[in-house]
Amino acid sequence: TTMAASTLEKQSKVVGLKKEVRIAACACIVDAFPHEFVWKKWMEDTGGEVVIPTQRSGGGNSTSSSITIQVSGELYVHAKHPEKIKSSWLRSKTIEKTYRPNWNDVRIVRAVLELTSEALKDESTTHILFCTESCIPITSLKDAAVMLLTGSCGNGDAGSTVDKGEETEKRGSVDRNIECEVNWDRSFVDFYGRDSHRCTRFDEQNCWDVLAQSVPPDAIHKALPGWCLVSRKHAQAVLDLPSQLGDGAPDLWPAFNNVWAPEEVYFPTALALLGYLPGNDVVSKTVTHSKWNERARNQKDRAHPLEYDDSFNEHLVQNVRKEGCLFLRKMKRPLDIRIWERAALGKEISEADVNADQDRDQTLSKKRQRDYDHYDSGYHTGDRYGHSRYSSSRRRHGRDDFGNGSRYK
Repeated sequence: TTMAASTLEKQSKVVGLKKEVRIAACACIVDAFPHEFVWKKWMEDTGGEVVIPTQRSGGGNSTSSSITIQVSGELYVHAKHPEKIKSSWLRSKTIEKTYRPNWNDVRIVRAVLELTSEALKDESTTHILFCTESCIPITSLKDAAVMLLTGSCGNGDAGSTVDKGEETEKRGSVDRNIECEVNWDRSFVDFYGRDSHRCTRFDEQNCWDVLAQSVPPDAIHKALPGWCLVSRKHAQAVLDLPSQLGDGAPDLWPAFNNVWAPEEVYFPTALALLGYLPGNDVVSKTVTHSKWNERARNQKDRAHPLEYDDSFNEHLVQNVRKEGCLFLRKMKRPLDIRIWERAALGKEISEADVNADQDRDQTLSKKRQRDYDHYDSGYHTGDRYGHSRYSSSRRRHGRDDFGNGSRYK
C-alpha cells in the first residue's frame, strides 16, 4: 500500500498558501570548505522576490495566474573534525553533532539524516540539497527556485535572457515567462533499480544482495550521484519512516552498514518504501552535475568525479545548465568570487577589475590556499573524508587493490 498521498486537488490548495522557497544546502565536509565565499554570496545576494506565471487545471479547464515568492537559502554543515574549522562564519553554520564518518561508511547516512533534521527545524525550509565541500551553485537562488517549482519548464533548454545594458545574452537558465504548473513537493533523485541497464554486477553484489534480507528487492534503488535534492515533504517522510512502517519498527540505517556507498542508496530506497518512488513527485534526474571518467585505467580514478578547477568558465556553466543542473561538482580548489559571478550569474566583469581584485586579495588567497592544501593532502590519497578506499573499506568488502570484488579472486 502506497503512503504517498499527493493529489491534484490537495496540491492546488497548497499552492495558494505558500509564499516562500527556502533551499537548505546540507554539506558533509572534513574541516575545510573551499567555496565558503561562493555559497555566502549565493545565499546573501541572489535570492529575493520572483513572480512565476502558473497554470491550474481542473474540471477540464485550465486557468492562468501568477505566484509571487520570496526566495532564500541557508547552509547546514556536518564536519568530521568541527574542532579544526577556522572560519567563524563556517563554524556558525556547523551543527553540533558529528558522527566522524570514514569514507564508504554508514555514518555518512547518519550525518545526512542529522543535517536533514536540523534543516527542517526551520519551518520555512522547503527544499533540501545534499552536497559536499567540492560542490558549487551555478545559477542564482531565484532561478533555482523557479526550476524546482516548475520542473520541466525550468530545465535550462528554454533559456532566459540576462540584461547587459542594451544587449542580452542567451544563457542556460530558466524562463520565468513560461506558464507552468507549480509543484512544491517535487524532488530530484536520479535513481535506478536492479532491472535498469545502469545497475552493474558490482551494484547487485554490494547493494542489492546486502539489503536483500532487510528490504523488499523491488524497493531497493540507487541514486547516482547520491547528492540529490528533496522537498520538505519527502525529507520529513524519510525521517519519520520507522513510525510509518509500523509500531516498533527499527531504524532503517543499520541495514545499510555493509552497503557500498550507502548514501547513494539510502534516500531512494527510503522513498520507495514510502511509496513515493517511482512517482510523479520524484523526478528521475539530478540537479547536481557530476561526471566520472569511465575510460580511466584503474578503478581508483573511475571512482571519483571529474574535476573542473582548470576548465570552469561561462561555456562550461551554460552547457551544464542546459542539462537542467543547478549545481556542479567537483571543484576542489578555492574559486575566485568574480570568476564565479561572471560564469554563474552573467555579471559583467572587466579584465582590469579581475586583475585588481586578484592583486588586492593575493595575500588572503595565499593563506586560504595554504589552509586548503593542508586539507587537500589527505583528499588526494583518499576521498571526500580523507580516508583511502583501499584500506578498511577494501577489507570490509573483500576487494583487491583495483577495487574488484571476490569474483576476480
